[in-house]
Amino acid sequence: MRIAILADTHLSLDLARQALVQAGPVDAVVHLGDFYADALALASELKVPVHAVRGNNDFEEGPYELILEMEGHRLFLTHGHFFEVPRTLERLKQAALLRDCSVALFGHSHVALIERGSGVLLVNPGALFFPETLKTFALLELQPGQVEARIVPLDGAGGNKLKNNFSTRSAQRTPSK
Repeated sequence: MRIAILADTHLSLDLARQALVQAGPVDAVVHLGDFYADALALASELKVPVHAVRGNNDFEEGPYELILEMEGHRLFLTHGHFFEVPRTLERLKQAALLRDCSVALFGHSHVALIERGSGVLLVNPGALFFPETLKTFALLELQPGQVEARIVPLDGAGGNKLKNNFSTRSAQRTPSK
């Protein structure tokens, strides 16, 4: 299963659409907040499921957290602001573990990140709006017993530079209990 992950689009629907075209065929789209309205607009346009959570700049009705079960994996979706992102990732990891999730998808910091620790794969797709950072999204590939994530820079829509904790490494997971 191939999932496009977006966050922090901040009304930049054209850039979100561009990211989805660049991503190629996907089975689902995840939007991690700021702006939830962007996810609702994309859901009305796309022929694949769009799963979305609200961020700190969202005032529409909708969830702040979601748990998805796909290809034998549990994914924890949140914007991140309730878990002290970007100051720390520890509360986010613990929240994922408490929910029996091996993958946590989040936004809020506008900085792309892939990190594994404490049995949780953390993925922040970065942002598609802010000019001071490289505009990025993420792709997540799920198969039973395996998860691969990568950060994808948006074609032709750069920023000044990548932040220090940017990573493009993939991660694999052993099958769940």
